[in-house]
Amino acid sequence: KHSLLMSGGSDCHQKPTVMGTLDIPDYVAEQFR
Repeated sequence: KHSLLMSGGSDCHQKPTVMGTLDIPDYVAEQFR
């Protein structure tokens, strides 16, 4: 969990809509889950 927090993984979980506005490939989004 700590590594995800440092990489901003927590922000992705809290604001999933933000990921939609960014050019993030599906395989990258899978890693943040």
